[in-house]
Amino acid sequence: MPVGEIPDLTHSSGVVGYLSVPGGTYVHLGDDQASVSLLPVNHPADPLPYVSAATAYITHFKRQGRGIRFDARGYYQPYVLLSHADHACGFKVDGREVQSTEDGKGRLKVSFPPSVGEQGPVHDIEVHCHD
Repeated sequence: MPVGEIPDLTHSSGVVGYLSVPGGTYVHLGDDQASVSLLPVNHPADPLPYVSAATAYITHFKRQGRGIRFDARGYYQPYVLLSHADHACGFKVDGREVQSTEDGKGRLKVSFPPSVGEQGPVHDIEVHCHD
């Protein structure tokens, strides 16, 4: 995506998140289909939480108000970094409450157990943020 534009999460579908870097913006897509609406980077930020980076495969991404839910599988110290999430948000991995940590850049990190081999577990990740 060109420099100066970010996804409009409210009007996009199938967009898990994004990460802006000096050369442009990486858009993280989930599942098979997506449509992306764009906003100028200086547009007021969308308050919806999103995945800005991950060391995992993400599938079955669903947005529910200010919350998100998805499946994730990773092989070595898997985690997801969430932007526009704060410590008032609750996090569950496989139905169990977990604590997030701050990454030093305003993002919250949620870690989960690694998968071993192709048949390893897929983890259900839930993020519930209050309005």
